[in-house]
Parts: sequence; C-alpha cells; structure tokens
Amino acid sequence: MLKKWGFVLLPLLVLGCAGSPGRVLLTKSAKLQAVSSFDLCKSYFLRPTAKLKLELQERNEFTPEEWSFINQRKIYIGMTELALVCAWGYPGAFGWVTESVTDRGTHWQWVYRPCPVCKARYVYIKEGKVTNWQNVKASRTEQGRN
Repeated sequence: MLKKWGFVLLPLLVLGCAGSPGRVLLTKSAKLQAVSSFDLCKSYFLRPTAKLKLELQERNEFTPEEWSFINQRKIYIGMTELALVCAWGYPGAFGWVTESVTDRGTHWQWVYRPCPVCKARYVYIKEGKVTNWQNVKASRTEQGRN
C-alpha cells in the first residue's frame, strides 16, 4: 500500500511547485520565456537539456567562459551566482545558504552537502560573484581508514 502512495506522491512533490525543476523540465520550449533564469539554471543543473541551454543562451545570461565551466560542472572566482546555480545547482536538502552582513557589505555562504554525513563544500559570494570556496577534506583519522 505504501509503495502505491509513493508512486503517486513523489511525482506530485517534484512537479507540484511552479518553479520546481521537474515542472520546468516538462515545460514546452515556447513557454520557457516565463520561467526565471534562476529556475532554468536549477533545472539545467539536474538535466542539461538542449531546450534549457537554448533558452539561457537566448537570454545572453553567460559569457563563453562561464558556459565552458558550467558544462564541466566547475566554478571559478568571479563567476556569477547564476552561473554557479547552473554548474553546481542550488544547495539541496542537506545544504543551506547563510547571509552575513558586516561593515564591508553583505556576504553569502552557500553550503553544498549531498547527504547528512557527507563532507561539505562551501562557496562564498559577494555582490553576485563567487569570491572563494572550500572543499572539506576527510580528517587524518578518516584518511587512515581507507
């Protein structure tokens, strides 16, 4: 009985929100103009289809350098926040975004963690651009177990 409900509820959860990646992926090309670039990038990260790429290219959202990094799923210092979303997605269920306001301005920390026990990756953003990032490595004791 529970399996039957899972088959019904999972698609509803994925497709339920107007800007959800599942909904965007099912949107016809002609109607993609109404979708925000942010939602297009979240969907493009999950499934980089030709129609999503074409819509983003028509919007002239990224430089050729950014497209090169997005296609490789890499980031670089100076990359736009939107390009980061296309390359690495938006922090998922186990990640988060933190805003820090100081006398030097507003800074953002995006924490990417694919699972509750996975190592995190931290990306720092100021004025809509990636300023730096950290990849957390395993501790010495964890490395010795491998």
